[in-house]
Amino acid sequence: MPMADEEKKAAEPAVLFESVTVSYMNNPALRDVTVALPAGRLTSVTGPNGAGKTTFLRALLGLMPLDSGRVLVFGQPVDAVRKNLAYVPQTESVDWDFPITARDVVMMGRYPHLRMLRRPHERDHHAVDRALERVVMKEYADRHIRQLSGGQQQRIFIARALAQEADMLILDEPFTGIDARTEETLLDLITKLSREGKTLVIVNHDLSLLDRFDFVLLLNRTVVAAGPPDEAATPAMIRRAYSGALAHADYAERLIHEGDINEFR
Repeated sequence: MPMADEEKKAAEPAVLFESVTVSYMNNPALRDVTVALPAGRLTSVTGPNGAGKTTFLRALLGLMPLDSGRVLVFGQPVDAVRKNLAYVPQTESVDWDFPITARDVVMMGRYPHLRMLRRPHERDHHAVDRALERVVMKEYADRHIRQLSGGQQQRIFIARALAQEADMLILDEPFTGIDARTEETLLDLITKLSREGKTLVIVNHDLSLLDRFDFVLLLNRTVVAAGPPDEAATPAMIRRAYSGALAHADYAERLIHEGDINEFR
């Protein structure tokens, strides 16, 4: 019997990098990267500083010229599916002094659905309200974004992505600079979104969180390993990925052998 459309969509990779090389000033940041990230799953892009993780995201978003290779998202060039991609940046890259409320930030997610010079319609305001409710931030909607904590700011940007109604959310280091309780809240939220069929690609530095993901890409300018955590995040693969930071890798390997990787932070 022919595969149903939904089953076929789920079987196809959400992101496909084929022999992708990207350079800055003739220095390769990514070298011959070939990897397929699954649809409707929670993926961690992990590796040491300078491994090319942010470059990987920028290439995925179509913001970097490629030296070679190609990137497909949902089987198409990025420009053809851009409305279906929502980006949640690092909090440190945002101008928090810009005079804007949390609601205004979330409304930005509706811009791909608005025609030029058209004001938001009632359904856009409803979409913003639903997104704020989803991340439990509706009571903070009229606050200046600078007045929010780091975790609250992250939730507002996730709400913006939800208001966009994108199929894929791309988050750059969302767990940096937040406390353990807020981290758990964010993890619960993004896990729930992935279980609802959203594809999430997350740059994550914390090896202790890898078992919370469905798929792990260990990156160090090229692909070191890719697959489920129990296959890709083995001690040997972590050692290879962090070869320039052996103390870091040794500690991770010891904790993994002791069955206590959740204490590694």
